[in-house]
Amino acid sequence: MSGPESKVEGYLKSELERYGFKVIKFVPQGFAGAPDRWVFRPKWSPGPPWVVELKAEGEEPRKLQREAAKELEDRGVKVLPFIDSKRKVDLRVTRLVKICVHQADLVSRSQLPSHIIRRANEG
Repeated sequence: MSGPESKVEGYLKSELERYGFKVIKFVPQGFAGAPDRWVFRPKWSPGPPWVVELKAEGEEPRKLQREAAKELEDRGVKVLPFIDSKRKVDLRVTRLVKICVHQADLVSRSQLPSHIIRRANEG
């Protein structure tokens, strides 16, 4: 991928990996419009992954992409709102870190690095 969307993608990947997440580009065969990024939780907070569609700044998801996201949600897949800017990346990363810290067991939570706890406590 190149162009404006790749900047959002690179930033999302680097920000999430700082907190132990794994971001994988996924191009499904036979499911047009499916979100193309899978976000796997950190090892310290097991649970189902999320999927997300990235866009260039100001770009909206196509109708087919909105329909595919809805179908996945109806099947129980956790679909994040689309992301089209570094600002939205920051908001989503903070939210995902908070979710994972909250859902981590107490032993795991007590062993988390301070930068993860700080991010989870942000606004």
